[in-house]
Amino acid sequence: ILIIGVIIAGISQASDMIDEAALKGARTASRGSRVSRVKDLVLWIDATADGGSLTSASKQAVDSETVSQLKDANPRSSSRLTLTSPASSNYPVYHSNKTNGLPGLYFTTSDYVKLSDRFDNSTGEYTIYLVYQPFAIPASGSHVIFEKRATTQTGAFPYKFEIESTGFYKLSDSNGSVYGTKKASAGKVNFLRLSRSSAGLLTIVVDDVSASGTANSTSVVNSAELIIGAQNTATPSNFANGRIGELIIFERDLYFSSGTTAEALDI
Repeated sequence: ILIIGVIIAGISQASDMIDEAALKGARTASRGSRVSRVKDLVLWIDATADGGSLTSASKQAVDSETVSQLKDANPRSSSRLTLTSPASSNYPVYHSNKTNGLPGLYFTTSDYVKLSDRFDNSTGEYTIYLVYQPFAIPASGSHVIFEKRATTQTGAFPYKFEIESTGFYKLSDSNGSVYGTKKASAGKVNFLRLSRSSAGLLTIVVDDVSASGTANSTSVVNSAELIIGAQNTATPSNFANGRIGELIIFERDLYFSSGTTAEALDI
């Protein structure tokens, strides 16, 4: 029994060292990336970031702990944006190695966070990068991953991103919508790019498979709250039920109409 215990302890320690090395490598890559140097970065949620997922105002979350605060990972920000939940029953859970071996924030069927500060821009352009792992595909309706909209649900809104019961990702605003051409699959990690051009063209890219919506020149009102993990109603609903590894939001279309990148991003 003693020998078995020693063997198990050794295997467990080796596994912990591998996980720690992967986390350190991811943090080094994030710190060295060009994300923070690209113009018009407004929010960067990175589950690997040290000091990003907090159980309190100062304590870094560890595996399976609930997260009360999410901090913007932008090192150039003079005042880091903070996302919070109203109650502990709505806190997402920090998982240290469930997203392709890296940390992820698990939003269950009751979890969400909101950004108390609002970021706006006058053009309606944006580019959003997301690393997402759905835990389940909705049997009906949709699972909303994030939404920027007033809780009154009236008027124009900048964007809403969700998975419908068909299994397809959907990006929409008050003027139109576009579906991804590649289905989501429970447990499968997807890398997504979402964007809106100055002319109103919506684009969604799922693991390098692209789809674009009909252009709409109507400007989109950006003065709205951002909620992650649910639909932004007075009582949040249609919860995401999945893990977020990283979410990066730029208030600018980083791609030309041809699909050629306008910035060389190391992400």
